[in-house]
Amino acid sequence: MKAGIKIYSNGSGYTDPSFVFWTPDKRYIFNLGNGVHRQNLTSQTRIKDANILFLTHLDPSTMSDVPNFILRNKNDIAMVGPIGTTHSILAHRYYLARRMKSIHVTECTEDEDFCLTDGYLKVLPVVLKSMKSNNTNENNNNNSQKLVDIDKRKVVTIFHNFKIPMTSNQTYKFFDNIGAKPFFDWTVLRGGILHSSTGCQFAMEEIEHYMIYYLLKQEPGVAEKDVKAFKPMRSKEIKAFLTQSSSNEEDDYEIENEDVNENQQEQEEFWAMESRHYRLITRLTKSLRSSNQQKRKLGIERAKIYMSDRIYGPVKSQTNTFPAPENFRSKESGQMDICCYICHLPDIIGKFSNEKADEFGIPKGPLRQQLCKGNSVVSPKTGNTVSPSDVLSPTIVGPVFMVLVCPSVEYLDQLVSNPLVNSYKTSERSGCIVHMIPEDILSTDKYMQFVNEFPDSKWQHIVLNQGSTYHEFTLKSGQLMNGLSEVSPMFFPPLYSSVTSKPIPQGINIKNIQRGRYQQTITLNPLSSEKLPTISDALCTESTDLSYHFERNPDTTNNISNISSHSEYEKSQLEMLSKLSDRELEIVFFGTVCSQSSETRNESCIFLDLFDKGGILLDCGGGSYSQFYRKYGPELTAIKLSKIKLIYLSHMHTDHHQGLFKILEMRHRALVDLNVPENERSLAILSPPPGHYYIREIERSLSLYKDPWSYIKFYTSNEYPCNSTLSQFVQKELGLQSYQTVPVIHAFASTGIVIKSQSGWSLAYSGDTSFCEEFNKAARDCTIMIHEATFQDSQCEKAHHKKHSTFSEAVKSGKEANAFISIFTHFSQRYPSIEALYAELSPSDLGHVSFAFDFMTVNIKNLSLIPKALLSIKMNSKDQNDSDDMDDEDDE
Repeated sequence: MKAGIKIYSNGSGYTDPSFVFWTPDKRYIFNLGNGVHRQNLTSQTRIKDANILFLTHLDPSTMSDVPNFILRNKNDIAMVGPIGTTHSILAHRYYLARRMKSIHVTECTEDEDFCLTDGYLKVLPVVLKSMKSNNTNENNNNNSQKLVDIDKRKVVTIFHNFKIPMTSNQTYKFFDNIGAKPFFDWTVLRGGILHSSTGCQFAMEEIEHYMIYYLLKQEPGVAEKDVKAFKPMRSKEIKAFLTQSSSNEEDDYEIENEDVNENQQEQEEFWAMESRHYRLITRLTKSLRSSNQQKRKLGIERAKIYMSDRIYGPVKSQTNTFPAPENFRSKESGQMDICCYICHLPDIIGKFSNEKADEFGIPKGPLRQQLCKGNSVVSPKTGNTVSPSDVLSPTIVGPVFMVLVCPSVEYLDQLVSNPLVNSYKTSERSGCIVHMIPEDILSTDKYMQFVNEFPDSKWQHIVLNQGSTYHEFTLKSGQLMNGLSEVSPMFFPPLYSSVTSKPIPQGINIKNIQRGRYQQTITLNPLSSEKLPTISDALCTESTDLSYHFERNPDTTNNISNISSHSEYEKSQLEMLSKLSDRELEIVFFGTVCSQSSETRNESCIFLDLFDKGGILLDCGGGSYSQFYRKYGPELTAIKLSKIKLIYLSHMHTDHHQGLFKILEMRHRALVDLNVPENERSLAILSPPPGHYYIREIERSLSLYKDPWSYIKFYTSNEYPCNSTLSQFVQKELGLQSYQTVPVIHAFASTGIVIKSQSGWSLAYSGDTSFCEEFNKAARDCTIMIHEATFQDSQCEKAHHKKHSTFSEAVKSGKEANAFISIFTHFSQRYPSIEALYAELSPSDLGHVSFAFDFMTVNIKNLSLIPKALLSIKMNSKDQNDSDDMDDEDDE
């Protein structure tokens, strides 16, 4: 069966190393960092067709696109990674809602040697610890044992055999019979049902029953008889247990009989949490299994959080059900384990000889099938035992591919001295090694010597890192941008140019090593006649022509009403703008699409560049860092990110915040590289409360850092009209006069924002919303209104159902707010032509309306010219959008 590797991302520029191993019917992804999802939307090996993901470590560079992987995949998925993987996935529960999706997690730890398999691929995890870890010597001893017992490893299935149904829980059955759906959705389902033993005399279902009962008593609108009917039988005893100190070791609550039944044994092998978010099932290795004492402590801590707040308490409490990642973090280095992977393809069984089978008296049918499966049989004709080798040609040893990572020098000695990895230097197997190794480590003498010891007669080497070629990976987007730049270079300046790959370090003297290329394929089965993988660059895109030319209309600017006929307010705005410097404000639209990235538009992100005063991000959808890099290049991107002082998230739909994780990482790196003093690194994030919880929890699971974002302060966007402390911050740090958030009509806790400058201009951003009079009032007389216009007018019913605005409603909002200029964004995938939209505008509207595209750059000095920028373009929907409609917002 044909099989091989395809490079999803070569690690250059804004991308992070990622690839897929494919067969005709299977896909296995290795790392899923920034921008990978979007640049492979049209690939034949699409990300959403894979259901197994391997993570080498926990970092934005390996898992920025994990939310898309969970959301877009229609089937259950499996994720394999190092310590902390369960917690990193749990962090996404604050905004994902995939109640019926199961996520099977395997955390690789050094205390168990196992072989992972799904029936086809066999994967041997190689766990590396930081050199500063206290257990380095012990770990080396374990690796020596791995070399000896490689064929005796315990076989572990990637998809776990855990099938306790949620419907078996009596709590869920009870709420089917009473009228408390909001409480069921927001408390019971969000709090989740944990499948685990408790370490005490009470079953987990009893304890969860009591916690729900405690909050149900506080729920308005629930009949008293229903509350009484739900009261647990042993409520007093459970209350006494849960209200004791978590450090209390009273024997009264210990399990009287340590013998466990079959169901409890399954609970000890797996940890599972079911909620409205997803069903998470983790296999427990030895180091992840908790003692009864630890379980009691976790249970008491969970109960305190659960019962503290009926809105967020239940969902926050989930992290207190699983061993915390910080328990496994090195006290000296602050780092945790990382994983390399050695992956075996099946051996190729020799060809069956019918002639020899006839000679041995083996008839056609089941006996021959057994021989093909590798089993010996007894000949009914001769009575002799016939082995597979008697009738099969020699088996060909299956190829191997390795994934080697070393994100920092602290792991280098562990990698190059690992006995299991080094055993393949003399193995009979051949294949491909993918080196996800930073350039500064790749070029060390130690690593070059390590690579040189793999014989080039058996191994191909692919390097994925920042030294690879950088070019435009999203081709339609690049073409559209070039076409717009030709029409209006003022508002669409050229993007950062491509960069060729660096040469391989001279100290590496083997023949078969090269830098990976985007869309490159490496065929592992069948191997070439030289017994090496075959590398093909046929699908690589560096030389693709990105030029594009729009058909133009005759000059239509005369249709715009003369500004002299406008109101006194409009004239005052023009006068104010004329006095501003060109370094006052520049608005860059980095993402303008609805729901999820397309080939031509990225997810929502708007950058307000205040130059020397700093910067503001309005929303931060997936791939936002990619857009920064594509526009500015590495050096200027670092400077821009380091100056961002405020990030505003309008709501918690994935397309408005998925890129935050990567932005925070790269901003932190920029601060360090630019030697920005600690007291100048402050960053405020204004978001609904789940944004705070999500980032802080995922920060705890990072493999390479301990508390890297301690300088970030979170503020709730639902504190109207503003937070006084944050107001002082934006006045001092950004030179603004004020900010104000406004509740809008969309998802839970959605807001819009109005920003006023000390220089006289004001900007209003709607986020996602239906037509909202309260927002329009707050935005009254704003200089710039940025408003969503998700659907065309013919989709009015759909817009109202999904709580979005139509084009006409967006125009109406601008008029009602008396906005000087309205810029529309957040477009559906199937939008009509711009010509059709312009045709619906009156001459007076034409002078105050524009449509945003990715990378549109509006300096406030040129604001009055933006309505004319695209007026001459003949642009149909096929020029700007994709064929598939992906408008559905399917997160929470």
